[in-house]
Amino acid sequence: MAARASCSAQGLPPTITSVVNDASFGAGGPISTGSWVAIFGTNLAPAGDSRLWNASTEILKGKLPTSLDGTSVTVNGKPAVVEFISPSQVNIQPPDDSALGPVQVVVTTAAGASNSFTANYATFAPGLFPATSPYIVAQHADNGRGPVGCRRFRGGRRRRAGADQRTCAIEHQ
Repeated sequence: MAARASCSAQGLPPTITSVVNDASFGAGGPISTGSWVAIFGTNLAPAGDSRLWNASTEILKGKLPTSLDGTSVTVNGKPAVVEFISPSQVNIQPPDDSALGPVQVVVTTAAGASNSFTANYATFAPGLFPATSPYIVAQHADNGRGPVGCRRFRGGRRRRAGADQRTCAIEHQ
């Protein structure tokens, strides 16, 4: 009798292969409360389902979604905000947590729970998002309510402040 793999009518359960800071994509780097985190793997969302949250229908009374189309994530056993889903990537914001060091990340779909992936939780996990090449983008820690403080750098670097003076694109020449 041949062995058969078991899967539900919803497909295969998710598998996590990596968890990274979504700005720096540094493998093995820390994640933190409120940062953007990318989870990579397989079967992380229903086949063919790839989308961002719908701000009009899924952010209710200022509360961000913790599930999109049945895909949810826990970090250290606490629900994370889910911003983007696809079968191979999920973007989240980890929940408030006083834990530091190794924490478990689990993705759950209609097909079941993923393997438990260990990530390093830190107080801070800075990263810079790439913008149109060769620029990077910085945002103030208060989510844009104060100036970043762009200034001209030495060594031939140029800067371009955003219209609101709260974001700054920096080009290294």
